[in-house]
Amino acid sequence: METIISFAVVFAVLVLFHEFGHFVAAKLVGIRVYEFSVGFGPRIANRRIGETVYSLRGVPLGGYVKLAGMDRSESEAEDIGRDDPRSYYSKPIWAKLLTFAAGPFMNIVLAVLLYSVIFGLTGVPVVSIVNVTPGSPADLAGMRANDVVVSVDGRGIQMALELFETISSNPGEELTFTLNRDGAEIVVTAVPQAAEGGQGRLGIEIGEINVKKNVGQTVSAALAYTMEISRMILAFLGKVLTGRAAADFTGPIGIFRVIRATAEATPTLSAFVLSIMVLAAYLSTNLALFNLFPIPVLDGGWLVLIAVEAVRGKPLSEEHEAIYRFVGFVMIMVLFILVTLKDVF
Repeated sequence: METIISFAVVFAVLVLFHEFGHFVAAKLVGIRVYEFSVGFGPRIANRRIGETVYSLRGVPLGGYVKLAGMDRSESEAEDIGRDDPRSYYSKPIWAKLLTFAAGPFMNIVLAVLLYSVIFGLTGVPVVSIVNVTPGSPADLAGMRANDVVVSVDGRGIQMALELFETISSNPGEELTFTLNRDGAEIVVTAVPQAAEGGQGRLGIEIGEINVKKNVGQTVSAALAYTMEISRMILAFLGKVLTGRAAADFTGPIGIFRVIRATAEATPTLSAFVLSIMVLAAYLSTNLALFNLFPIPVLDGGWLVLIAVEAVRGKPLSEEHEAIYRFVGFVMIMVLFILVTLKDVF
């Protein structure tokens, strides 16, 4: 039961923030919103406030905002046409862009908020050197155990994997390391040796420690951490698209299993809640980037359509837009089925 509740809460919060972004942006630019829904399927509860119906539905794997002009209201008497001043289609390009970009933006905001809370409770993770191999390039450069790695070649280091990738991808190249040693900042240079497979090695064991910081530093670190997670996700996608990495994606079933494994592995409720927050922050970042893919019906697909409209000087016809939506729906369903089959088998 703990796993089921956590699964539902995580997805509901991700969807709530995402759709809330669309909702607020639409309201700000004057688009009428027929319905704000968390979940799909049959309604569990709903309430009308003003002109908008707020709904909670039975399947917490998504949500939507019904925009006047784009979608139909459940009440035919409320439906307005494309040319109505409060229709989506009557708004300028910038307003349409804002409306669709707001969803992914809010998922990034959610990730930063979650990491801020996590780092506020546990401390900000910083990358440290656990051990230095005698006679290695790191040893010769003057690196020592317990040094904190601040940056490499002026680029801030947020996580251990980032430092590992930087070293391994630069064999034979001189790198400048800014280190924090006992509160003092020092700068050293080292050249990673080419090891088996052509990867660079410095001769250090990399780890992370948590350091308590003030609120401003914690939020700043949370933002930087979120941006680094985003960069790593995009880098992985780039490798998948170029055939350098396997398409190892997961869907709701895989996420459910991760939550269940987390529940079984964490001895206390507080540790479980903290782990779920970390997972939710990571998923929120993924959701933001996934929704920016130029696939019809995703936010990125609509942004492409808006760009086409800006070039053409007019939107697509209703018939062509209907085809565009249908193609996007099919693509998403095929992707969902493939990911689900991978998770099951």
